[in-house]
Amino acid sequence: MRTIRLRVMLSLCLLGGIGIPAQADQEAAQLRALIEKHSHAIVTVKLLLKSKKKTEDSRGEARFELQGVVVDKNGLIMVPNMLFSPRRLMAAMGMGMFTGGEEADADSTPADIKVLFQGDDREHSAFLAATDSKMDLAFMKVEDLGSHRVDFIDFGISAEPAIGDQVVAIGRLQKGYDYTPYFQVLRVSGSVTRPRKAWMVDGSVPQFGLPVFSLGGAVAGVLTTLEQGSKPDPNDMTASFGMALRMMGAGPAPLPPFIVTASGVKALVTQAQKRAVELAAQRTHPGPESNPAAQTHPKPVPPETKPVPTPPAHAASK
Repeated sequence: MRTIRLRVMLSLCLLGGIGIPAQADQEAAQLRALIEKHSHAIVTVKLLLKSKKKTEDSRGEARFELQGVVVDKNGLIMVPNMLFSPRRLMAAMGMGMFTGGEEADADSTPADIKVLFQGDDREHSAFLAATDSKMDLAFMKVEDLGSHRVDFIDFGISAEPAIGDQVVAIGRLQKGYDYTPYFQVLRVSGSVTRPRKAWMVDGSVPQFGLPVFSLGGAVAGVLTTLEQGSKPDPNDMTASFGMALRMMGAGPAPLPPFIVTASGVKALVTQAQKRAVELAAQRTHPGPESNPAAQTHPKPVPPETKPVPTPPAHAASK
């Protein structure tokens, strides 16, 4: 009887040892499949950003290179909005409390936008179509796709993650590494319902504005930042204390990364598509609507949909 028990235990150990590598192989295959299927939809965006303070006659410009995700077949590309919002960028860096609000007294406008697709050496011109400050996302429209067929991520097909789940973000390296695509595995560490439904993730993220997938390949949402649902008390020193901890290498990030729902992003994509069509028509056939004075206020949208704020007038014309 003792010999039989030993044999059974040995068999179970062997089976367990075989099962672990098999599970790892399956996960590796899933990750390879994600890269192969979705990396073509991750593009490189080059832009010249011009800035100007509203209260001073000071101007500046800088060049940036970041990743974006193609969200429709016509070349609409989603990127993080914080580059066009100095206040949000400073908050993400944890520096807003030290600037006295001066960072909000500036405009940042992309003067030149180029998009690089995988396997295509040509730089395609694009324009800023729409921005959304609440979800910190912006949309750019490629003007000259020509015969180039683009791969895109459909946010209408999604699956919601749960706390503890692993999710996968796909990004690209810089030019020096030939824009090679790569994945980064994150774990859902929490969830919030205010200011909107979203999930927290642990660890660093490749970049905001990138899509996140389940291991099975379904779209879980987009990595972005969320501001608090209520304004902080100016007499509350918690933020300053948190910044001091971060300077010593401890404490949470100033604006932690969240995954916003794919359905919420889909609504923004729909509005941005409409706005991109309007701006493209104005750029092709300039008329009264291309007059900066005529674009001071955004056009009204149905109350049941989320409005995408109108970009500055100078973003609509070269």
